[in-house]
Amino acid sequence: MSIRSMPAILALTLFALAPAPALAQSDRCLEIASSICQGEDLGPCFDAEESWQMLPEECAGDVQRQIEMDREFYEQQSGNPADDNDEIIGAYSAVIGEDDLYNSSGKRLTAPWQVLRQDRANFHRYGISQPGDEDDPFFGSADNRAAMESLLQNGDIDQSTARALMSGRARVYVEIYGRNGRGTYVTVEVLR
Repeated sequence: MSIRSMPAILALTLFALAPAPALAQSDRCLEIASSICQGEDLGPCFDAEESWQMLPEECAGDVQRQIEMDREFYEQQSGNPADDNDEIIGAYSAVIGEDDLYNSSGKRLTAPWQVLRQDRANFHRYGISQPGDEDDPFFGSADNRAAMESLLQNGDIDQSTARALMSGRARVYVEIYGRNGRGTYVTVEVLR
């Protein structure tokens, strides 16, 4: 079972890690925005003025940056397919545990890409891990976790893979592909 996300040149912006307080603020803001949008993509959701009014003022910049990253991703997705020049630029194994099924507010997650993002947030930001979880060089950044979630959300996930991820008992192997130091797509394999 595997997931292969749709390619995008800017999908994983591989910058140095931002300072911890900035990451915490960004994660909190993106969680608030996600809650406001209730599963809808941020761009269309925040086309409505009411969404901006519900968002704390200090979160506007983080949410706007994520919307712009998503728009750039979708624009590039159609014109820059992954090709034979892509290579593995990072990989890790993880065990999806019960903690990975809930966001930091305690709300149950409803999609496999949310669970994979929460697993990396738990590992990097909250220090929560299961035996078998490995470090990775990219997802310490909240922006990179958001980019991974966007990639996976727009990829193909078969039902058995989705069920395994949502069960909280899956072992996964994740590979990050890219070229010229930038991520282009992510694959996720559920291991038996």
